[in-house]
Amino acid sequence: MAAHKPSERLKKYKEKYREQRSRFWDGVNEQLDHLQHTYGVAVTELAEGLGISRQKIYDFRAAPEKGLPIDRTDLLILWEWLTDPDALNSKRLSPENRQKRETLRQAGPDPLLKAVGYLPSSKDVASEDGQTIEPKIDSSLKRVEARLSSPWIEDGIRRAQIIDSILDEVKAQGRLDKAFHSQPISAAEALDWLSGAPMYITDTTIIREYQKKIRKLAQSGKNQFVGVELFELYQNLLEYESIDNYSGAKVNIIDCQFYLLSAPLPTSVHREFEVFSQHNQQAEKVLLQQLCDLEDFSLKASDTTLFPTTFTPVVRAVITSQFEGEEQPIVWRYSSTGTHLENMLAAITCGLGHSLEITGFSIQATGTTSKSLARVSIGLAERDNAGNISRVYQGWWVDSNAITAVLVATLIATKDWLSNYSIDLTRYFSTCHQLGEIDNTLYHIRENVQEYFFRAASGYSQTDESLDDDSIFDDIESRILSLEKSLMQERDLPYYSIRSQALKNKLIKTKLGRMRLALKNSEVGKAGQYMNEAKLFITTYENANFLDTKDESEEDAYRHILFLQASECVMLNNFYAGDGEFLAGKLWRYRSRYRLDEGLKKLGKYLKFIGSLNFELFSCASHIFGVVGLLELYMAEEKDANFLEQAAEHLLWAAHYSKRIGYVRRATFWFTHASRIYCRLGDLEKSERLSRIVQVTAESVHQTYQEESDYDSKFKIFIAAITHLAEGERLLVRDKPEEAIEAFLKALKTFVDIHSANRLTADALYGLYRASYETDGKVGEVFAEFSCNDSHPHLEAGMVVVLQDIIHSLKQIDPQSSWGSVSLSFKDLAKAIWHHWAEVGSEASDNHPIEVAMDRDRFLTPVTPA
Repeated sequence: MAAHKPSERLKKYKEKYREQRSRFWDGVNEQLDHLQHTYGVAVTELAEGLGISRQKIYDFRAAPEKGLPIDRTDLLILWEWLTDPDALNSKRLSPENRQKRETLRQAGPDPLLKAVGYLPSSKDVASEDGQTIEPKIDSSLKRVEARLSSPWIEDGIRRAQIIDSILDEVKAQGRLDKAFHSQPISAAEALDWLSGAPMYITDTTIIREYQKKIRKLAQSGKNQFVGVELFELYQNLLEYESIDNYSGAKVNIIDCQFYLLSAPLPTSVHREFEVFSQHNQQAEKVLLQQLCDLEDFSLKASDTTLFPTTFTPVVRAVITSQFEGEEQPIVWRYSSTGTHLENMLAAITCGLGHSLEITGFSIQATGTTSKSLARVSIGLAERDNAGNISRVYQGWWVDSNAITAVLVATLIATKDWLSNYSIDLTRYFSTCHQLGEIDNTLYHIRENVQEYFFRAASGYSQTDESLDDDSIFDDIESRILSLEKSLMQERDLPYYSIRSQALKNKLIKTKLGRMRLALKNSEVGKAGQYMNEAKLFITTYENANFLDTKDESEEDAYRHILFLQASECVMLNNFYAGDGEFLAGKLWRYRSRYRLDEGLKKLGKYLKFIGSLNFELFSCASHIFGVVGLLELYMAEEKDANFLEQAAEHLLWAAHYSKRIGYVRRATFWFTHASRIYCRLGDLEKSERLSRIVQVTAESVHQTYQEESDYDSKFKIFIAAITHLAEGERLLVRDKPEEAIEAFLKALKTFVDIHSANRLTADALYGLYRASYETDGKVGEVFAEFSCNDSHPHLEAGMVVVLQDIIHSLKQIDPQSSWGSVSLSFKDLAKAIWHHWAEVGSEASDNHPIEVAMDRDRFLTPVTPA
């Protein structure tokens, strides 16, 4: 009898285990199905991870019993391929699936191996005799690891809090020997502490960094430590060496300073100002109601006498940072009524250019004295598309300066976030540095326009002529466009949208800065060149319904501020250029894009996003209320008493908002115009009171610093000239034309000598016309000393000619002429200024509406309140 073939002899065994094999492949099929539906694994990923074709995957899923050409190692490779952090960074995954893959990584490959019948990976450790044994791992640590990585913990915030609690327990309970918590260790002894008991550290890299830190702390004055402080310091350095904190792309926090911006009026005028203090309270209430939605918000009656401490001051945080590879440090600023800490964190968040949320932080003393090192922990949260917190990036730092530690911990958490997406840190921080340079330049330009006086705190100099040069704007715009082009290569990265919006905001901010500076210098023709860009932004905002859309970041919300700034620039340009439709129709009262109630809605939208009254809010509010008040001063007619009364209040609000952010010079400017409105309304007592307040304030502005600068002197003379102008208008109301002429002459000479030709020059000339119309006295030699000041390099050529013609005409007046006989010439000279602006500022050849009002003797006339 022939022997059975081996295949036949094996048949019964194959039959016996066929069902088991079928269950094995069914298990593999179920696991692949689980990976696809639970973890978002594509067929392509499965094929690549298993080293087979996609077609084999499809065939297997259709008939699992046919099996796959894979083994246990292939499944391990698949698990690595699906969960390895480096591999994840190269894949486009939703935040939810990314989080699930991370959970799969934490769970390890064992569940996959066991499900298909293989031994778990923990059995892979072999002994010397070849026997597979369990690795010796502290089971309690495995228990902690399993619980920290389990779905039982609700989210990343809770996980970070639990980890912080564990760190605290290790610090407190790890060494019960009181010596480690109380026994002083000198700085010299601390240098060698790490290499001795109980640590016995031999890693030279860590020891070197540790000793560097000890020496730095000793140089700052900390000459004693306790063991627990040194342990925390070592742990800190050990952990963050792994995230490249001491090599590669570095950002060092050099300094953080805080400045109080809110500036009160001089003490000597507090009592004089009490009659206007309710306007300050109303101005603050208007903004707070946009934030709080309070129907019956009011300050306590007892608070009204506590001027000016009633209001929470605006604090500016100024962070100085140094980027590796850059010679000049960068300054990040943020100012609001929030706490010092809030402003500091907002400053570094804006500077680092992301929209991660701060989920909270803790500050723990590592020792038992007030001089102990502080351990700061902070978490930055990332939200998924559904708005839920998907992951928390935690940073912590140990230092003697808690403020610096908070900033460094925030920076480390940011680097952790960037590393998670495999973002090139050097390139990212280089962009931060460039954006910081642009912000600093725009900041100084704004200070130049606003006449800010905290120069010692801002590093700003009024003598920096480059801030008035067009080339500085060209340079900014070129850099922004270059950064935008570079950023397009990073469209898929999580920070793209916020940085893209930031660059768009900076570009329109630069264009509006050009326009505002031109208007400040009375260069109406140049300002008109930027009108289309401002109007385009306004139209884009309105068409996109940004007021009704949800803001995702502070850069998104800042569009509401830019809209109001663009509207303000357009209104001011229309005023100077003599836009007939705008001025005759008084569109700032009726058209929604200009109306103050609509502006408050936009301020409210921005305010609710940022959650506090900040610098940008106060600055914008000061501009829009001030400009509308200015328009009413010049354009209100006899029937417009109510509008004029509101304008006086709005100018006082504008002054209040300016003082809240330290713009005392700008506040005095608004006060002078409020004084003139009260004169038009016949309330001479309030008009005079404001003029006195203005004079005292202008005199005291420079006293905060060591000595008065040339700029301070010119500013005081300029403000004095406006008070002379207001005094002349009051004297006209009192029917004292001769005294009014004297006041107008003082104002005119200053405006010609110092402030060049602008609307105030025209106002003084028109005042001379009104005062001299029925005056018989001789002119005399009052114009003999008038001369054209050529020290204004930015005065456009056409206006230089107008100014020269004005001075020439004044000097040609016969000293023996009576004032009445030459009065019309003053009106013609005043009209010449407005006419020039109408010519250079608009395409129409019509006269400026103010010229028409002058011809009809209806310009700046008294208005009787209803």
